[in-house]
Amino acid sequence: MDAKGLGVLLIVMGIGSFILPLFGLQFKLLILFGAYQWMVSILMAIIGIVLLIKK
Repeated sequence: MDAKGLGVLLIVMGIGSFILPLFGLQFKLLILFGAYQWMVSILMAIIGIVLLIKK
């Protein structure tokens, strides 16, 4: 997987972890972070954006 593909994946997981709890769902990977899940999802989205923009 190249950097852009990984960037898109991280953006989807980062944004999805804010939307999915509204429907009573969550990514299993992010459940491991417990109370810090929101920080990890923001960090994932930011890293994804940086990877997507970087050439």
